[in-house]
Amino acid sequence: MKKILLHGYTQNNLGDDLFFRVITDRYPDVKFYLPTLRTENKSVFSDISNLRIVDFLGISKLTSHKTYLLPKLYSKLYMKRFDAVVCIGGSLFIDQKNPPVYHRREVENYSFIQDWEIAAKAGKPYFVLGANWGPCFNDYFFENFNRAFDSITDIYFRDSFSADVFKAKKNIRHGGDILMGAEYVKNAVSCKSKKKQVAISVIDVSQKSEYQSSGDSYTNKIVDICREFTGLGYEVILMSFCRSEGDETQIDRIIGKLGGIENVRVLNYSENICEMLSAIAESELVIASRFHATVLGWTLGTPVFSLVYSNKTIHMLEDCGVSQGYIRIDDLSNVSAEQIISQAILVDSKEFTGTDAAFAELDKLIKSI
Repeated sequence: MKKILLHGYTQNNLGDDLFFRVITDRYPDVKFYLPTLRTENKSVFSDISNLRIVDFLGISKLTSHKTYLLPKLYSKLYMKRFDAVVCIGGSLFIDQKNPPVYHRREVENYSFIQDWEIAAKAGKPYFVLGANWGPCFNDYFFENFNRAFDSITDIYFRDSFSADVFKAKKNIRHGGDILMGAEYVKNAVSCKSKKKQVAISVIDVSQKSEYQSSGDSYTNKIVDICREFTGLGYEVILMSFCRSEGDETQIDRIIGKLGGIENVRVLNYSENICEMLSAIAESELVIASRFHATVLGWTLGTPVFSLVYSNKTIHMLEDCGVSQGYIRIDDLSNVSAEQIISQAILVDSKEFTGTDAAFAELDKLIKSI
């Protein structure tokens, strides 16, 4: 059986967990090995027969910051057993404007993308699929990955902006997000009839460096939006895509300020992918703080109004020809429910599907093995 070493973001984020499911579903005759520092992933992915979780005894709970020493050691010891390495994810290359002292060392030595070096020495193909570049603030950050990319077999970016940064490299491609139009996502939902409900994906703004001062105004505005939509007869679903990034904490703030209002319910992601996707598919509207809330809304046929906290969303919207239906979080104060309803956009995901394009080169490799 073909074997692939798989890397990605293993913090139980809905979008990234769907990446893992899409790739394992696409290649049922390939055995994937996913090193992780989180023991919870064993239960999250227990239903995927061709995915083996390589856990490191929950060591992430014992460290004060991210470390990839154990996954890197695993790669050094076992790289020769694999036919290829795939790093699949979205925001894989995030620099910090004012990084702590250990940031440079992490970037240069411990980042999971550094397996490219081990793979190159072992003569193994290395793929980076679905990512976007940046933000990038420091020269060493750019230079480190610019050098790494020279030895990577195939890099598929999910936006043209990222690809243009490295346009001189022949191994760079770009297209839509891997989940845009993904059949796995569509097939996970059995009923897509609409209900008078609006799904709101939230983020913890205090964890986003550019918007830390906007935390209270963001919370208050989501509270206002909830009240407006319930007043119009909608049920509101507050959705957390990722507990570890503070989504559930943000929902608790919102619920605390709503004061027991009716027709508002909470839906947190844990191991309930189908329930999460069904809530999006059955809604008349998605209000998307999360990048993948926009992508999943379009894929499941639901109009989306995006609350943008990152340029990665702007770049995706521009690639899709979208010029309205979104607002930056720091401009959120004046938006109303009526504006959201009138400006929400439904993009035909078939025109921008990224699934087949993302896996085109990996398809060739797997067929040749």
